[in-house]
Amino acid sequence: MKRRTVLAGALAGAGALAAKGFPVLGRLPAAAAQPAEFNLRLDDELLTLDPALMTSGQDYAVAYVVYSGLVRQTPGSTEILPDLATKWDLSPDGRTYTFHLRQGVKWQRGFGELTAADVKYSLDRIKDPKLGSRFRADLEPVRAVTAVDPYTVTITLDKPYGAFLSSVLAYRPGYIVNQRALERYGKDYSANVVGTGPYVVDQWVPGQGVHVSANKDFYGPPPKIQRAMFRIVPDASTAEIALERGDLDVSYFDVPDVMQRISRSNRVGSKSIVGPRTYWVHLNMERPPFDDVRVRQALNYATNKSDVVQRIWLGQGTVANSVLNPNMFGYLKAERYPYDPERARALLAEAGFPAAAKNKTFDFISDGTGDWPDMAAVLQQQWRAVGVRIQITALDRAVFEQRRQAHQFDMLAINSLRLEPDQILVPYFDSAQIPYPNVSSYRGADALIEGARDAVDPQKRLEFYAAAQQKIQADAPVVPLLYPNILYAWRPGVKGVVPGLLVYRLETYSI
Repeated sequence: MKRRTVLAGALAGAGALAAKGFPVLGRLPAAAAQPAEFNLRLDDELLTLDPALMTSGQDYAVAYVVYSGLVRQTPGSTEILPDLATKWDLSPDGRTYTFHLRQGVKWQRGFGELTAADVKYSLDRIKDPKLGSRFRADLEPVRAVTAVDPYTVTITLDKPYGAFLSSVLAYRPGYIVNQRALERYGKDYSANVVGTGPYVVDQWVPGQGVHVSANKDFYGPPPKIQRAMFRIVPDASTAEIALERGDLDVSYFDVPDVMQRISRSNRVGSKSIVGPRTYWVHLNMERPPFDDVRVRQALNYATNKSDVVQRIWLGQGTVANSVLNPNMFGYLKAERYPYDPERARALLAEAGFPAAAKNKTFDFISDGTGDWPDMAAVLQQQWRAVGVRIQITALDRAVFEQRRQAHQFDMLAINSLRLEPDQILVPYFDSAQIPYPNVSSYRGADALIEGARDAVDPQKRLEFYAAAQQKIQADAPVVPLLYPNILYAWRPGVKGVVPGLLVYRLETYSI
């Protein structure tokens, strides 16, 4: 099992902490003074600190404390709060937002005052196809960004978009950058990041991590932690030991056996929450027998999700009933497919499946990362019990993406980490996204998805999201499996740790 690290191996890793830049200090007492540098864990190397080009959660964890947006959203909440904009107005037709900017906001590194021109540049830059930003699609609804005066900016949409603030401006595409800094530093920008957030990047050391310090010109409450380092510690068991020794101050974990140990430990503080990630299996509706809804529904009935959660995730997760996760606005908690293998067999028989699949083995592909190989093996056993046989193929990421985009599969394993319903429903279930990323080729919920996107009234959006989830459940283009937990842990003496859905809310921490 690829993610099942064992403590014996981790003990050997403890000696490697010093070699990787960790001072082996021993555990610090609860009453210790603020350390010279507060240590937070990243589990992989960063790729870039240019917000328009970010692709990994590691990039985002650092960017979260360095940049600001017009608005912000507390992770796990649906409330949109002021940030660089102190207030905003929406036109009666729901198409034009007018943002009134906070005055006197200073760019880091002496780049002057933030103005509406910076907002226009940041959003127009993402929309420019020459940049190749992955967030360009998020800004497709934007017709124009206008700097009305230094402290007023308008954003005009092609049509109303109820989730625009939460899905776009309060998310990664909404970070505001400085044009002069990007042009001055060019390819070296990530080593010379310029933002307006509570922390300044002092140094990025490849392979080790990123040093940051409190921004003395920050417009918000001054952070209590003055210096911090986002340290790269890929192995979860090594990070566990580092946390217990005091070499890490805060870390999040998503490896089940490590999570289980830490949650039972009295050596560190911890909190487990339902994460923003959903695991599911796409069914290729272009290939028989998955073009028959009865077969797709049968697979959902044949799946013992609780068994997957307990056996593979050691109880560190929640059974999934929807493609949306419980952190999302509009999530509908309504289980349509309780585990019922007899019902699955009846539906398969009704669809004429036993005869059609007498000598058929279906191709189940994954990218081979995380717990998918183990989960696929459990699904293989469960589905074989109702007469459905699968061949599991774990591919490297590049080949997996090629086959995914070419629809060369019967079943495809995926997990998606998103915070907004539109970020799931539109790419994966809107027919306009066929052949990719809607690789199930599902066409059944377009009107509901579009209705939710167009609705400005939150209650109307809730109604559309509920109906869309019910329709997707009924049509069963996918088999949702689970929502894995995230565990946050901190050494004694650290206060103000608020779980942030894979970001560190460093500005809330203190010693």
